[in-house]
Amino acid sequence: MGKNRTKISFDLNLTNKIYKANIKSLIDLGKDNLSRLPQQHSEFIKELQEIDYDKKDPDGKWLIKSAHLANADWLLLNSLFIACLAHFEHHLFALASILESRKESKIMINDITGNGIYRYRKYCDLVGEISAASENENWKEIENYQKLRNKIIHGGGIILNDPSKSKNLKNDVLYKFAKSHDAIVAGSLGRIRIINTTILGDFYKISSILSDRLTREISEKFSIIIKN
Repeated sequence: MGKNRTKISFDLNLTNKIYKANIKSLIDLGKDNLSRLPQQHSEFIKELQEIDYDKKDPDGKWLIKSAHLANADWLLLNSLFIACLAHFEHHLFALASILESRKESKIMINDITGNGIYRYRKYCDLVGEISAASENENWKEIENYQKLRNKIIHGGGIILNDPSKSKNLKNDVLYKFAKSHDAIVAGSLGRIRIINTTILGDFYKISSILSDRLTREISEKFSIIIKN
């Protein structure tokens, strides 16, 4: 039996709602900024036509602004995609921590191999005995989101590391996954460019389904009141 632990108390319904509200907020942030870009582009083009930048801007600051406008969409949305995964990971950690505090088990979260989302799901599944955390197609889809996120963070946003495999890019699982969610995959090595909120919305849908199921089952299994 595990040692006595302080039971963590949560308003699970509120926690679930906050998670989903945070992801929606990130999506809205992306939409709001994307809606402003066309006007910013038009204003910049007008400036280029009316101002002699060789005289007014000898240091070439216009290049910086040009680069910003050319890359603002994917730089922002790649970052928002990463933030969505971070929120989900923290949400799962909170749920796993509730189980850790209430299960009479010697096995702790940190005893589970793996990292992040995978570790917290496995803890909920194997130790918490939460069926909603058992591996299924939805969780496999989450793994693809996480792999794409890892490529953006740790791989410079490039799918392939080996140029000799560039001919097989279109057969790569992550290439197909990114394209299926309307992300751009450019070049022979597959540079990931998220230029709209489609993938964020798709992630919201699947992660909300999983969060709802986990929240409900944990509440029922451990008699934690979900306040409405």
